[in-house]
Amino acid sequence: MADPDRPLFADAQAQLARLAGDLRRMAGLRWQLARLELDASARRLQRLAILLAAASVMVLTSLPILVVAAACLLPEAARPYFLLAFGGAVLCGGIAGLVAAWRAWRRFRDQRFGLEETLEELREDLVWLEEWTGRGDEKGAGSRG
Repeated sequence: MADPDRPLFADAQAQLARLAGDLRRMAGLRWQLARLELDASARRLQRLAILLAAASVMVLTSLPILVVAAACLLPEAARPYFLLAFGGAVLCGGIAGLVAAWRAWRRFRDQRFGLEETLEELREDLVWLEEWTGRGDEKGAGSRG
């Protein structure tokens, strides 16, 4: 027999209080995970941008100086051929740089941009909530029959 001093919905209130506490902890942990993933992605993006900027600055500042210095060392008749050959080599290097930048971009893009684990955890949390509320059983029974 039920205790007459105990409120009618005491068990439901206790269970809802536990659920609310679990949901608060779960939301806090999911927020921390999302922040950590976004921070890691931002660091990867920053590293890529720094490397591309540094390489670009070094190439753009050194090549004209080297070409002029080398052309000044040559006799007058050989300068146009040297500049043509060097220009071709620079063009080939520029194309190789574009290919390298394209590959770096693809590698960066293929690594995704964070939140994969957070989204997976949220999907698992949704399944857990559906099972806890009994909605998961209805879906499972409806899809089997």
